[in-house]
Amino acid sequence: MRDDASKLGGCAAELAPFFAEFRAKNAKAFKGFDGPEANIKCIEAAVALPFEEGMKVERSEFMKLMGGLQSAAQRHVFFAERAAAKIDGLPADVQPLPVKKVGVIRKNYENSARKGRFSMDEVEARMGRLIPTLNMEELADCDLIIEAVFENMAIKKDIFGKLDKIAKPGAILASNTSYLDVDEIASATSRPESVLGMHYFSPANVMRLLEVVRGAKTAPQVLATAMAIGKQTGKIAVVAGVCHGFIGNRMLSRRQQQANLLMLEGAAPADIDRVLTDFGFPMGPFQMTDLAGLDIGWNAETSKDETVRDRLCEAGLRGQKNGKGFYVHDENRNRTPNPEALAIIDAYAAEKGINRRQIDDQEILERCLFPMVNEGARIL
Repeated sequence: MRDDASKLGGCAAELAPFFAEFRAKNAKAFKGFDGPEANIKCIEAAVALPFEEGMKVERSEFMKLMGGLQSAAQRHVFFAERAAAKIDGLPADVQPLPVKKVGVIRKNYENSARKGRFSMDEVEARMGRLIPTLNMEELADCDLIIEAVFENMAIKKDIFGKLDKIAKPGAILASNTSYLDVDEIASATSRPESVLGMHYFSPANVMRLLEVVRGAKTAPQVLATAMAIGKQTGKIAVVAGVCHGFIGNRMLSRRQQQANLLMLEGAAPADIDRVLTDFGFPMGPFQMTDLAGLDIGWNAETSKDETVRDRLCEAGLRGQKNGKGFYVHDENRNRTPNPEALAIIDAYAAEKGINRRQIDDQEILERCLFPMVNEGARIL
């Protein structure tokens, strides 16, 4: 045991680069969380201080965490995730339907392999369990079919009308729609009781939330099956009603409204994103828009040059899919602010007579965060 202060100090000095390197290496994973830094401080104290002093540091850090807002928030999330699995109005004896074969529109493992989440051998093994096809008829024996085409109601209804004729009796037809009316989609089939929404958030292989959208005629067994599939695939499945944007996007739309206003009033998209990621969000509103695609729900034939998004899309700025949106994206998905987008924003604001000004970080945070909180309360 060490009780000589000079030896302890020397040991701490020797290990200082180790702690600095560890902090830097894990900065992205630890960002926004108090607990990891408190743990590091405790280990540093164990190295640098006599035992009794080190214990005092550990006790102090523990008490700060236990009484802090993050502790209360994470306890709430723990119980909320479990409460989400309890479905209002669903009989306790309803059993999920067996699902052994699933038809999906697209699947991507290679990005995860490049990031080290699993090996290329695992990619090949997983791909070997998939049977690619361009023929809808081959979905005939699937127990569950999840449609994931872009957000266009006419196309969705056309596909569901075709699937209705192809899919076997009892098969579940699910839409990955993020906004559209599931009841209207179901109306294109003769089996609305077998139709519901299963909205996976992008990127679907990473994001944990799955919104299961219960239509007016969705059968209890169908709802229970979708929830069970969510749990089986490691998602937090939450039942949503039919409304524009359901839960996640309905809340995010309020944030996006304010972000768009702040952008026109003078805040740069990158600054808005920075404030929200510094607060703890994994990405900001304009990063998210670039990831999803600026042209989701946008139609070149009906675009009227009326909004900033219209003009960005008309200029060919579509986001990560073509390397240019609010940011310029390189092949490694590194991003830098896009001067072309900033010029379009400046021109639009000038045309509309908007007085642009300096906007501080606190205003950005409050205007983006509080509308989300309010919308969440309305949903509940």
